Order: sequence, then structure tokens, then C-alpha cells
Amino acid sequence: MRRVGVDLEGTFTDVCLIDSTTGAGRVWKVPSTPDDPSRAIAHGVVEGLRQAAKVTPAAVDYFGHGTTVATNALIQHRGADTGLITTEGFRDLLEIGRQRRPHRYDLQADKPPVLVPRARRHEVRERLRHDGRNDREGVAHDAWSISSPGVPPPVRGQGLLDPAQSVAIITPGAGGYGDPRERDRALVRRDLAEGTISPAVARDAYGLTDRP
Repeated sequence: MRRVGVDLEGTFTDVCLIDSTTGAGRVWKVPSTPDDPSRAIAHGVVEGLRQAAKVTPAAVDYFGHGTTVATNALIQHRGADTGLITTEGFRDLLEIGRQRRPHRYDLQADKPPVLVPRARRHEVRERLRHDGRNDREGVAHDAWSISSPGVPPPVRGQGLLDPAQSVAIITPGAGGYGDPRERDRALVRRDLAEGTISPAVARDAYGLTDRP
């Protein structure tokens, strides 16, 4: 059985032929063709088989193909301009990168440039259910509000809170926590009335059978 493997790189395309019956192997390379990488693959396989192994492509039983072109384009930021559509509240999640820092607790650590600038990241008001369906089962939020009895809230930016003020923070959510059927019935009816969940979700996910 003859097996051919191709590694397509930016400068050269490497081809390897292994005869699994005899254990014999041959390796050769041809110049890559960046304008159309498939030309280098076809040329490298056909010409290499003919010259090095004296066989035709029809004699090949297995063909495998790998490339670093896409990986290099990502690393070097040479790809096409790209946008990102994400759930509302998650626009900056990848850029924040809490889990993949060079030094987890170093706030001054340098981060690599983002693949998609913030101006090309857009949010969509939606939420996926546990089974992958989108039925407006609530909306993910990322917001904060200040309750100030008789005290105006501070402007955006840094500021001090008055002792009478309280802060409410709503963080991004997804499927929620716990069994949805244990949620307060009044809250489920409220979501249903406000249109954040559908009647089908109220019935199937939350077990709400009575609708006053």
C-alpha cells in the first residue's frame, strides 16, 4: 500500500511517499505556488511519483494533506479584514483573555494584538438554549446601574459613590444556573409577558403549564 503525505508551507511544499508493504520511503520538495497552492501540490505529487518512485497517482492508496499557510496568516495578521458577531455582552471577552495570560496575575503583561479590532466586533441580542436552539430564552447582559435616592449618579469614568448609593451589576449570562423548573413562577410569567421567552420555552424548559 502506497501512502502520500503533503505538507504545504509558504516557501516549499514537501511530499512524502511511504510503501507500507516494504517500509521504503521517499521524500522530495517543490517550490510552493502562493497564488494557487493546489498547483504545487498537484505538481509535487505527480512529478515526484513519476521521477522518484516510477509510479502513477493511480497507484496511491492514501493521500494526506496538511498546511501551515492558514496558521501563518493568523500569526502574522496577513489575512483578510475580519469581523466578529457575538452575543450581546461578550464583545470584549476574547480581547480581555482572562484565562490565557503570559502571567495570570500581572496586570501589566503585554498581550498580542487582537485578530478583530473592536470597531469590527458587533453584538446580537440573543441567547442559545442548552440544546443549541435560539428561542430568546432571556438576553445576556453586561451592565451596571446605580440606585441613588436623591443623589445624582457619577459620570462615566472614575468617581466616588455616596454612602446612600448602591450598585447593581448584571454580568453576562448563558444557560443559567440550576434546574430551570425550580425558578419562581412569577418570574417566569414576567419573562413570558415581556417576550424574553416564548410560550414553548415557558412550557418545555420551565414547566409552566398555567397562564393566568
